[in-house]
Amino acid sequence: MKYVKVIKSSTYSIGKKIDSKDVLKVIPIDSNHKFVLLSRDTFNMRGQQDKFYMAIVDKKGKIVIPLGSHPSKKGALTGFYKNRIKDKTIDELREEFSHMM
Repeated sequence: MKYVKVIKSSTYSIGKKIDSKDVLKVIPIDSNHKFVLLSRDTFNMRGQQDKFYMAIVDKKGKIVIPLGSHPSKKGALTGFYKNRIKDKTIDELREEFSHMM
């Protein structure tokens, strides 16, 4: 978990609907949930900020499990998704990422 930052933001909080223009990649988890990679607007933020945000969303596009940010698109998909998300159920993911909710 070296590169994942927890972001407490109204933009990416549980229950918020994601903006489709920010979606870079969607990977289905089950029939009701998807892993999404979003671009983060870092304009007017101080210092070096991660450019990508990861979350699990429901059918309606609302955030169910916020997963934090990542500095690279490739790292978010190959490292984080493949090692921590792939082949897990929603209940397992809720338990694993409960500290981020």
